[in-house]
Amino acid sequence: AEATTANITAVFDEDVQLHTGVFSLFDASGKLLETVNANGSRASLAGRTLAIDPVTELITGSTYQIQFGAGLVKDVIGNV
Repeated sequence: AEATTANITAVFDEDVQLHTGVFSLFDASGKLLETVNANGSRASLAGRTLAIDPVTELITGSTYQIQFGAGLVKDVIGNV
């Protein structure tokens, strides 16, 4: 299996804002691999596109899950 260091990206249907909290990265079995601080250097937001730069090397073709902390991502008028 091939490892990749590519960022994880999510594109929302409208502009969003990041608030205080963490993103949690899990493998397919539900094991927590790492957390990423939303206000740290490994998470960035440009309009509707969120990029997370995990330290963990992800394996191409494997399944992962990102969990957003409650209220972490909101639209520009404050809706969750």
